[in-house]
Amino acid sequence: MGKISAVLFDYDDTLAATYSPRVLAAEKAADGLLPQDLDMDRVMREWAGRPQMEIFKDLAGDEDLAKELFDRYTA
Repeated sequence: MGKISAVLFDYDDTLAATYSPRVLAAEKAADGLLPQDLDMDRVMREWAGRPQMEIFKDLAGDEDLAKELFDRYTA
């Protein structure tokens, strides 16, 4: 039998309930950078499956601001 060299998991909301913490992290990242009335829960639901950096680029409309959002999101 062959040796297993890697095992991949679809972690986000498949093996662990990560949605709520990810929304909270996105809200904290957006604080002071994006409009206060932005419904991040709705954004995350409607754009589910897209890379987070792409979401931030679309929301920010600016590459540098998107990077700052992403850095804050992953901190």
